[in-house]
Amino acid sequence: MNNNYRVKIEEARDLLKKGHPKEAIEYFSKLTNEAKAPGEVFLYAAMTYDNVGNEEEAIPFYEEALNRGIENAKELRDCYVCLASSHRIEGNLFKSLAYLEQAKEKLPGDSVIAVFTALTLFDGKEFSKAVNELGNTLLDETENKELLNYERALREYFKSI
Repeated sequence: MNNNYRVKIEEARDLLKKGHPKEAIEYFSKLTNEAKAPGEVFLYAAMTYDNVGNEEEAIPFYEEALNRGIENAKELRDCYVCLASSHRIEGNLFKSLAYLEQAKEKLPGDSVIAVFTALTLFDGKEFSKAVNELGNTLLDETENKELLNYERALREYFKSI
């Protein structure tokens, strides 16, 4: 993505930070109508809709961001997580999980994706899978030697839940 678009994204985000969500949405609306707008423009447009509690409007922008491509791994992760969260909030748990699975394929081992997967599984009443996902993520991320003393047993327990 060229720096010109990065500057424009920051200008629109500044409007939102200053308490002008309508103006930020209008700014992003103009940017997303540009034929060469990169995926990141659509990502931040979607996040702006999310910020004002309009997940339904955000979803197509997240999807278009993925279609156009996002270069930065953190922004790609944020796109998948936010898209999945928007679907979860809208009650589309299967779509939410599908996007989280895609994210896991593209960004394996990402703990943020794992935690949001666990939340979606929990909402879908897949409690065992949710605990398994969270427990394994905790063990993957912790440096707590006392907890890691029980790692093998805990991983087996999480598998058997």
